[in-house]
Amino acid sequence: MTPGTVSDEALLNERVDNLIAAIFANGDRFGYATLDITSGRFLLSEPGSEEEMQAELQRTRPAELLYPEDFAFPALTEMCKGSRRRPIWEFDLETAKQQLNQQFGTRDLVGFGVENCSLGLAAAGCLMQYVKDTQRTALPHIRSLVKENKDQSVILDAATRRNLELTQNLSGGFENTVASVLDKTATAMGSRMLKRWLHQPMRDFTIVNRRLDAITALKDTGLYVELASALRPVGDMERILHVWHCVQHARVTWRDYAARCNNCRRLNACWRKCRTSPSHR
Repeated sequence: MTPGTVSDEALLNERVDNLIAAIFANGDRFGYATLDITSGRFLLSEPGSEEEMQAELQRTRPAELLYPEDFAFPALTEMCKGSRRRPIWEFDLETAKQQLNQQFGTRDLVGFGVENCSLGLAAAGCLMQYVKDTQRTALPHIRSLVKENKDQSVILDAATRRNLELTQNLSGGFENTVASVLDKTATAMGSRMLKRWLHQPMRDFTIVNRRLDAITALKDTGLYVELASALRPVGDMERILHVWHCVQHARVTWRDYAARCNNCRRLNACWRKCRTSPSHR
């Protein structure tokens, strides 16, 4: 058990993401991958400067950070108390691709849209190797790897995040922050999603308005608690809002939808299909 791989709910703050991350550098460009081992949310990004990388660490605040032995940016690793040095070979790109394809049961990573993210994949491969080594068990809930799209969100540097006191105040506590004032969520899952939204505000008004419309509809009908409870094993608020959006446009009730997709595997399959097929959506 390590700080980033703890999965026992009794040892975690359920309203805060517990992430393990890996960082890799080539010149002044970086690869960064994060994993929430409890939900299987696996993301990568490629910050283009040390300042951007610092902002990402400030945003995600990983409980554990893996970095190669020859990493030349000590100021970044010092930002995380759980920094851990790893052998350089664990960041080899071909090894990383093999690790990830083996985990996802795929021949290549084209379907995930990350095949050209060499730096991010190097970090993700190290992360996958480390999690397998420490857990010594199958991890079937880690099923995909998503590249974060920074073009759709507002860019905030580390100093701005700190001074805005989004989720942590200047004293290092959590009182009187933006999150503490706004967080009226009914579930821990919703609280974690709210904090991610605060740290990565959207610039795409279509997405913002769709979120607002879905939340308003849920609030007006009073079905939110039932929907959240039924979909909780699936993993995150975006899926709940998307399923509700499908229900609204299909003009069927949530109970009808639940009867058709009555388990997590089928809900996940529907979610993936809705993401890729307009006709299904």
